[in-house]
Parts: sequence; structure tokens; C-alpha cells
Amino acid sequence: MVTKHTPESLCECSAGSVCVGRIQHYTCAISGLVAAVVVVSLVAPLLFAVTQPLHFLSSTVVVFVLLLSWLLLAIALELLWVWRVDGFRDAG
Repeated sequence: MVTKHTPESLCECSAGSVCVGRIQHYTCAISGLVAAVVVVSLVAPLLFAVTQPLHFLSSTVVVFVLLLSWLLLAIALELLWVWRVDGFRDAG
């Protein structure tokens, strides 16, 4: 294991692998939040109709769906970022 200490990232990675830095984490998290808000706002009428029978818990379900969407989209974007960087490194 090689430990890299650079201003933009503090991570441990094996020799030749890609370390995702702080800026990349923040970028993927913000992009995931924006994408989650867009997706949830597009399906909001359906989501509200499905959760309406839950009465008081309907707002909790909406928030849970938004947070889960944000988490999954941020992870997917970060995996895509690492995959593209590894792909470019292997091709070059």
C-alpha cells in the first residue's frame, strides 16, 4: 500500500490505482443532490399519491425517498468518475 498525501486528497491506495480526492467527493455529492431533486420532483405527483394513505408518515416517506435517491445517485456518480479515470489510464 502506498499512502499519498496531497493537498486535494488524503487517501490510501495501492500503487497504480486511482485515489478520489475531496473535490471529486464534493462534486459527486452536489451533482447527486441536484439529480435527486430533479428526479423526485418529476415523480412527485405519483409519490404524493402513493404516500397519501399514510397520513402523518407521508412526509417522512417523501424525505426518505429523496435521501435514498441522493445517496444512490452520488455513489453511482462517484463510481462512474473512478471508472472513467481508470479507463482513461488503462487506455493511455
